[in-house]
Amino acid sequence: MAPSARISSAGRIPLKRYGLAAGDSALECLTEREVVVLKLLVKGFKNAEIARQLGISVETVRTHISHALRKTGLKTRAGLVGWAFRR
Repeated sequence: MAPSARISSAGRIPLKRYGLAAGDSALECLTEREVVVLKLLVKGFKNAEIARQLGISVETVRTHISHALRKTGLKTRAGLVGWAFRR
């Protein structure tokens, strides 16, 4: 399993832990949490596993995925994973 992605006391998600860097223009349209959820999707995690890792509900995971789909203009979860994988 991937390391836990608990939010720091400053309310920031440690993006470095997930191989992400601030300023990645392809991901700028997404919130930090949407990016972390997307990164875990790319690693093959299911919604319930992502929820457990991040300490959020499965419904919140679905919401983050839905927002990422809308912001990227993609229609499917597989399309979103493919888009993220190419970044």
